[in-house]
Amino acid sequence: MSKRFASRSKSATPGTLRVAVFCGGRGATSILRALLRTPGVHLTVLVNAYDDGLSTGRLRGFVPGMLGASDFRKNLARLLAMSSPVQFAVADLLEYRFPAGVAPHTLDVLVEAFAARAQARRRAAASGNGLPESLNGLMQSIDQQSARVFHEQLAAFAAYARAQREPFSFEDCALGNLLLAGAYIANGRSFNPAVTQLARALHCRADVLNVTTGDNRILVALKADG
Repeated sequence: MSKRFASRSKSATPGTLRVAVFCGGRGATSILRALLRTPGVHLTVLVNAYDDGLSTGRLRGFVPGMLGASDFRKNLARLLAMSSPVQFAVADLLEYRFPAGVAPHTLDVLVEAFAARAQARRRAAASGNGLPESLNGLMQSIDQQSARVFHEQLAAFAAYARAQREPFSFEDCALGNLLLAGAYIANGRSFNPAVTQLARALHCRADVLNVTTGDNRILVALKADG
């Protein structure tokens, strides 16, 4: 076992069974949920970060050096305690996708709304902010600590986005991907610590690790005919 993985495995208590699962975004969902229900299991999910399709690819291009966030977002969401209404709402927020035609300033509005929710100002978070009703409903369903996590990471991404010449297209982009992008920027453009920070802050029930060292790579394939 590498030092990188060994250092994280120390978080398991003596006598527990340490289980590592290699997976993508959703393929191992049933296995992971079964393991989470099994007493005495310390689960580590190992994911690669080379996805660059659709909105994930746009985000990687907008934040040079960042790895693909999608599969990490999906795992963070499904490793929450879904029996908790608050954690269920956090998972839905991570998976929320912006509709077509969303204005660039929507991100700033969202940052302010999460700031209001983090200060327990529920009405201020949802009153006349122009955000979709479904999104406002989810924000009102989470606790202050989770709202603070969303606010801090989205604020980091928003500050970066404002400094760029071209606006970012939010169409069909998952909110959780922006959260990871903000954590990446806030962690000195280091992807692996960003994932670890979010997993802990959101109280994920397993460790989520990138199987690479964090180098910016893109997978390619060549057909037989070249």
